[in-house]
Amino acid sequence: MSEKERFEIILEDINGKIDLLVEGHRSLNEKVDRVVQQLRDEMRQMRKELQAEMIGMRDGLRKEMKEMGDELRKEFHSEMKEIGDELRGEFHSEMKKMGDGLGKKIDTVMEKVLDHEQRITILEKQNP
Repeated sequence: MSEKERFEIILEDINGKIDLLVEGHRSLNEKVDRVVQQLRDEMRQMRKELQAEMIGMRDGLRKEMKEMGDELRKEFHSEMKEIGDELRGEFHSEMKKMGDGLGKKIDTVMEKVLDHEQRITILEKQNP
């Protein structure tokens, strides 16, 4: 075998190996592209899921805040009613005390008026 033939065989072998290397590189590029696309798709999906979860959490928090507000309003109104009832009771009690006191004063004044009327009647009888 001549040197030229040997060289051609080696070149053919190298060309075959380069073709295999190019094919491997192309295959690797395709695989990397597929992995990148899969990662992008997964990231998009995760983003959608996170957004849905965040919306759910937001809606849950809004509902919880509304319930707390309603509960606080209910408790506030209950407390205010209780305070109002207590104040009304105290007011009525004070008014009764004042009424009783005024009643006694009126009775005392009436007794004095009646006493004065009797005295006037006696005086009028004495001095016709």
